[in-house]
Amino acid sequence: CVDVLADVDRTVRRRARAGVGFGDRDAVPVAWATPPPDPVLLDRLEDLGGRLAATEFLVDQSRARLDLDRPPLEALADSFLQGSLLGSSRQRARRLCDEARSHGARGAVISGLFSSSHCVSETRILREELSAGLDGPVLTFDVPSPGGRGLRNPVENRLAAYVEALSGRR
Repeated sequence: CVDVLADVDRTVRRRARAGVGFGDRDAVPVAWATPPPDPVLLDRLEDLGGRLAATEFLVDQSRARLDLDRPPLEALADSFLQGSLLGSSRQRARRLCDEARSHGARGAVISGLFSSSHCVSETRILREELSAGLDGPVLTFDVPSPGGRGLRNPVENRLAAYVEALSGRR
């Protein structure tokens, strides 16, 4: 495992020195609130010319470094309290706006899970805050069934039109 991480570190440093990044430099930066219930949508965002510029996904819960100079449980608790999904929906949206602006996001996506009870009320709050805090449109949609092709085509069509519209916003 250490050898793999060391190789990743060397590769990233070599690519950074050479100015080689990941993805298209002209990709449209987009913020994404709430984890998409279907991770294929993140791949589609990149395929359509977009890139994830800011998020509050669950993976963000482990981003804060542990302070190794503190007692272990205190350090772990402090790290947990820095997670992006803590606080009210309005607080989370404001944090996402700050991150989105700092990374040049031109808009935001909010994806819900069709028939999920919390998405109905939270989507409205997130949309209000993101619309007020970002200089760009907010796209909201529900994903009908993760992994299923059923109604995903209309969602992908909306995402494609959204990225196309954002590409004209510089």
